[in-house]
Amino acid sequence: FFGDPETAGDSEDAIRCARMALAMRRRISELQKVWQSQGLSAPLRVRTGIASGFSTVGNFGSDQRLDYTALGRPVNLASRLQDAAEADTIVISEATHLLIKDVAECTSVGNVTPKGFSRSVPVYRLEKLKDEDAVDDMEDYFNSAAQRMVQQGDWRPPEDPPMSWDEARSRLR
Repeated sequence: FFGDPETAGDSEDAIRCARMALAMRRRISELQKVWQSQGLSAPLRVRTGIASGFSTVGNFGSDQRLDYTALGRPVNLASRLQDAAEADTIVISEATHLLIKDVAECTSVGNVTPKGFSRSVPVYRLEKLKDEDAVDDMEDYFNSAAQRMVQQGDWRPPEDPPMSWDEARSRLR
C-alpha cells in the first residue's frame, strides 16, 4: 500500500507505485532469461493494475486469523484492472493517470466496465516514466565507473555509510 502508514502525498505515492510496477516488470523480464537458461521454457507473464483513491486500511479478521489489508473501491478496481490487463502490461485508473500524467507516458486503452462496477471507467496503459531512461543511464554510468575504480585500485571505502540506490535515485529526481 502506498500512503500507509506514511504518505508522501497523493501524487508522489502514485508515482512511487508506478515506479515499483515498472521495476517489477523490468526485473521479471531479466529473470525470464535466467529461467530460460535453466530450462524453464514456460514464461511467467505478469499483469498489473493500479488504482488510486481512499481505502480502509488496517488489521481485519478474527483472533484466529488477522490480516493487514486494504478494502474499498480502489482496491477492487485495481484487482479488476489487473484481470483486464494484457500480459506484461501495467494498466492504471483515471485517478492514477491524473496524479502521474506529468511524469509518465501513458496510452489510453479506452473504457472498461469492471465486474462489480455499474459504470465504465477510463483505463490507461503505463508505458514508462519520463525520467526512467535518464535514471537507468545514470545507474549504469555509476556502476561502470565504480567497477573501473575498483579494477584500477582507485577505490577507497567511504567514511560515511553508502546510500541506497533508492536514496540516490530520489536525489536525482
